[in-house]
Amino acid sequence: MFRLFHNKLSEYSHHYIDWSRVGELLFSNHHHYTRDQLITRGIIIGFTAASAFIGYYLNDEETTGCSNMTICLANGLLGFTLSHATVIYPLVKKRYEMNQECLRLKDEIQKLANTQNNSPFNHTINATVDAILKISLSDDQHSRASETWGRRKNLLLKFSYMLASEETDRSFLNQDAHSIVEYLNEHSNFRDNVHLSRI
Repeated sequence: MFRLFHNKLSEYSHHYIDWSRVGELLFSNHHHYTRDQLITRGIIIGFTAASAFIGYYLNDEETTGCSNMTICLANGLLGFTLSHATVIYPLVKKRYEMNQECLRLKDEIQKLANTQNNSPFNHTINATVDAILKISLSDDQHSRASETWGRRKNLLLKFSYMLASEETDRSFLNQDAHSIVEYLNEHSNFRDNVHLSRI
């Protein structure tokens, strides 16, 4: 059931959080984790259990108006959220930084679009940038948030380089934006198929 929603949740979080990984953690029983991954998961589970126990133990039903079990569940959820947020923060930060780099490249490409060599293709160039920023490498099983940001960044870098070079044959800019993205993808170091969100 969760698989029906993880791609949308990843999209809504701007691919900063890979919700398919949460689904794998909860529902998959055929994963092989490294020692560090097991330690991380142990810390999350331990902190969650400790938070739930403390809530249950310290709750005064007359004061809070809530049963011990309610406070136990609420504290456990809070403990899980805080510990998990702490663990995934470096990954979210990395994806945010890739997003900022993509925005910087977008500005650079928009400046290149106004140069003499590129100005006849201004609209196509801007449409191509928008198409690149809508690329998603998600499939039915995985959201692939980090790979999505990596692909976007690398395609923007390649596009920027090609527009900046005097030697580039600009005939490829006579295509529509999605064809240009496919052209850039075929001439990049990546082999995966790109899934485009059509405008």
